[in-house]
Amino acid sequence: MTLSTGYTLMEKGADLTLIWMSPTLPLFFTVLAMVGLVLMPLAFFFRARVAPWTVRHLHWGLSARALGFLAPTLSILCGVGLLFARPARPVIEWRFTKDGLAIQSLNGPAKMAWSEVASVRFDDRAPDQSNAALVLQSTDKREIWLILEWLVPTHRQKVLDRVNAGVPRKAKVQQPKTAN
Repeated sequence: MTLSTGYTLMEKGADLTLIWMSPTLPLFFTVLAMVGLVLMPLAFFFRARVAPWTVRHLHWGLSARALGFLAPTLSILCGVGLLFARPARPVIEWRFTKDGLAIQSLNGPAKMAWSEVASVRFDDRAPDQSNAALVLQSTDKREIWLILEWLVPTHRQKVLDRVNAGVPRKAKVQQPKTAN
């Protein structure tokens, strides 16, 4: 799973937050659905006058009976479309605070205080260590994996700097080895 785009990086004081959002419908479809939701009931109630207008101006051969069936159907479809146009919800969130790291992902929440971090290493299975996952292991052997491949290089460096600033001196992140 690659999520290289579609995230937001926010810095507020000592906190750093990265949020990946779920996809939403474009604004054009939302506005089109709202207009359809308003106009279709009018087309239904005034179908005797709207049907000749559509033939004359839009060159659609709609009878009043066909418009009487089509308008409520389109109105329902516009309403259902607006249900899918709701605001995006966070899918994955990495929150670096002065106290520790909090992760919210599809696997559920995870939290680790900086004082609990025993070691920080890059995933040694990756061919290119600069894009490898960053693995934070706690004293009780819990692990948090941060997939650095999802981030642009400047944000990758911010995450590494934030982790280095928070973890104890013995667990500092070493700069990754790049593949040649």
